[in-house]
Amino acid sequence: MNLTAVQQALEPVVRMLAVEDYHLSVSEGDDAIQLEITAGEEACSYCLVSKSTLRSIALDHMTKAGLPNNLEVGIVYPDDSVGPT
Repeated sequence: MNLTAVQQALEPVVRMLAVEDYHLSVSEGDDAIQLEITAGEEACSYCLVSKSTLRSIALDHMTKAGLPNNLEVGIVYPDDSVGPT
């Protein structure tokens, strides 16, 4: 997987999250793309959409950028105490 292409495709998502002081990092896991959201000091604790909604938004941007539409996407939110879902 071309991680740079994924990061470029997700740039609009990065900007969307930054509005509420959230930050997105992208990594490649076992057969999946991992999106980790971290919160800044001014982050709005109730402003994150559900993981399924964020996954849909991310997949939409990746597909529009020409990446495969069958990618597995794991998401970690700031308050997760367990691994990606």
